[in-house]
Amino acid sequence: METITVDDFRPQMVCQVMDAEFGALGCLVIDRTVGTNPCGGGIRLAPGLSVAEIAQLARVMTLKFGFLNFPHGGAKAGITVADSLVQSHRKSIMAAFGRSLGILVKRNIYFFGEDMGTTLDDINAMQEAIGNTPHASGDEGTGYTALTVFETIRQGALYRGAGFSSSTVAIEGFGKVGSELALMLERAGATIIAVSTADGALYHPAGLDVSRLHILRREHGSELVFHYPDAQRIGQHELLHLPVEILVPCARTWSIHAGNAGSIEARMIVPAANAPLTPEAERTLLRRGVLCLPDFVANCGAVLSSRMSSLGFGAGAIRRIVEGVFAEKVALLLRTAEERGIPPLELARDVAWRNFGRMSEAYAPCAGEREREGMFRRLRRKGEKLLRDRLLYDLYYRKMLKVDRRGQDAFARFAGTLIGEIGADETGQRAVA
Repeated sequence: METITVDDFRPQMVCQVMDAEFGALGCLVIDRTVGTNPCGGGIRLAPGLSVAEIAQLARVMTLKFGFLNFPHGGAKAGITVADSLVQSHRKSIMAAFGRSLGILVKRNIYFFGEDMGTTLDDINAMQEAIGNTPHASGDEGTGYTALTVFETIRQGALYRGAGFSSSTVAIEGFGKVGSELALMLERAGATIIAVSTADGALYHPAGLDVSRLHILRREHGSELVFHYPDAQRIGQHELLHLPVEILVPCARTWSIHAGNAGSIEARMIVPAANAPLTPEAERTLLRRGVLCLPDFVANCGAVLSSRMSSLGFGAGAIRRIVEGVFAEKVALLLRTAEERGIPPLELARDVAWRNFGRMSEAYAPCAGEREREGMFRRLRRKGEKLLRDRLLYDLYYRKMLKVDRRGQDAFARFAGTLIGEIGADETGQRAVA
């Protein structure tokens, strides 16, 4: 397996998180920033998580914000405390981690949420330790992440000239997102022939009963694989090599690497997890003609829904954006990549970095000027339209737009700024190391 280090990403900041009682708790990586805007990314709990892995995940967040055209940089934090210590002191460890990051959160440098291994209770323990108000509910983004993955799969299937009725799917990681996605795919006519959890994997070439899997997951968690009677038990690594149309990695980072990419039989890979492919695995799969869709595109639903919710849009508007504008942009990404003779992954990265470059310039601090003068200069650079859009969003958010036409106008303006132009630039603007 190829060696990947933090130097491959050259993030702006790498911080070890320490505590007087528990010692080393983990790490925070800030990949990139956009002016003085906060950077964001979830907090992951995974013993053995390396700094390079956290840096890779932070880079994915930068690309995700950039692709969506949202003015934030990417970050990611990882708690790497041993399982035994977490089991006995979980809430105290979460509070300690939150306190250590408190100054960055309070100064609006970093914002965070749930990630693999952490729960709403964990995040609230951190927020309370910082002195912030706990979140009332969690997992709002789970369904929307599953929805953007589903729409990406749908557009990929249409691009390949296939339908869901003829598609077989293997899902690596039947967790919160993977289980929701499985239901969506089954309802659309796809056949889920394999799923995996932390305790193993199930395989049935005629198809698994997703509703039964959901019931077993509620009752037994990841041990559902021991209780599903009508399927073959296989190893987690075996799932990746099954002869399926669509493989959905929905587990840990770099599960597909140089050692196993050559034997993957899927015709299309659509990640629900962040960074499931190592660089060498990506090159191997592309050489073999496997259609690989970008992770930061496919699984952007939580970021997209969070942004829209903060602007006052409800569930119906978010779904309309995903099923309309987002789906159309994915279709355009696939067509444009084919026209240019480049992989969709490469084109999507170019779009993300181009958007990121524009936002970085628009939000750059104005040296040598008073704060008010700098603000007006930034407004001139951003343009009258962006200022008008921002005002409209604020009015919508404050419930001051009573006329439905105004709400529709706000929706249309948001839709018009989402993602930006796919085919506007042949080369894109790449990040400076």
